Order: sequence, then structure tokens, then C-alpha cells
Amino acid sequence: MNVKDSIRKRLNKSFAMISLVCSIGLVICGISLFVISSQYHNALTNYGFAQGDIGKAMTTFSESRSSLRAVIGYVDESEINSEKKDYETKKKAFEGYMQDVESKMVTKAGKEAYQQAESALSSYWTKSDAILQQGATTDKGASGAAQQKEINELGPMYDEIYASLKNIMDVNVAKGNSVQGALNVLMYILIIL
Repeated sequence: MNVKDSIRKRLNKSFAMISLVCSIGLVICGISLFVISSQYHNALTNYGFAQGDIGKAMTTFSESRSSLRAVIGYVDESEINSEKKDYETKKKAFEGYMQDVESKMVTKAGKEAYQQAESALSSYWTKSDAILQQGATTDKGASGAAQQKEINELGPMYDEIYASLKNIMDVNVAKGNSVQGALNVLMYILIIL
């Protein structure tokens, strides 16, 4: 009977130890899943969705320039008015997308890249609107002068801002890749555990 009690005690003790180790493992896995899920959500929101918003901003920025070029290049009054409306629509959409982009800039590098683009935009839109007003006419002389301003003055400003927007995209892609790498490492550690 003494031997049975000794075996029973050791089995109970071993069972308790195994239960404790399994419980600790489950708690660690639960915490890790929460951390991974949280990090994945943050990465998706701050970097994945932000990339989509940046892409939309870049597209509408480009489309607004195309509409401006159409306004100052067309000679038909109805086409000029139609493209003028498109220009205003694209400009407004761009500004909305930029607000979305700004709200997702969570890193120092992202905020700096956004600020660089934003600081150049005010003078760009002022110049673009002035060219639009000058060239929104059937007068070939005024239209030609507006076209030259668009090419010589607005073109370099456009290129600078577009490069800034691309930089915002690059910063977000790099940070998203970094988070993905960290999550992959954590996943492999959990698999090993």
C-alpha cells in the first residue's frame, strides 16, 4: 500500500506539473495570438490601407493635371467647361485622399514625407488654378500662354510633388515589410514552442 501511495503521489505530482506547463503554454499562445492579431491589424490599417489611399491620391493628382491640360488645350467651349468641372472634381477628391493619408501617418518618416508633399501643394494649386483661369478660353493666344506656363512652371512643381507622394508610398511599403518580417519571426518562434 505504501508503494501504491508513493506511485499515486508521483503520478498526481507529474499530472499537476504537466497541467501547469500546458496551462502556461496556452496562456503564452493566447497572448502571442493577441499580439500578432493586434500588430497585423495595425500594419493593415497604417500601412496597407494607407498605400491604397496614397495610390488614389497619386491617381487623382495625375488626373487633375490631365484635366487642366485639356482645359487649356481644347478650343470647344463645352469641352473646356466639362474638363473644368472634372478638374475641380479631381482636385477635391485628391484633397480628401490626402486627409485620409495624413490620418494614417504614424511614423516619424511617414509624417516627414507627408509634410514635404503638403508644403509644396499649396503653391502648386495656386499656380494650377491661375493657369486654368488663364487658359479656359477659346482665345488661342491666351490658351498658348497658359500651355507654356503649365509646361515651364507647373510641370516641375508637379514632378516634385509626385516624387514626394511616391516617397510617402515607399516609406509605408518599407514599414509594412518591416512589420511583416517581425510577425513572421514571431510566428516561427511560436511554431517552435
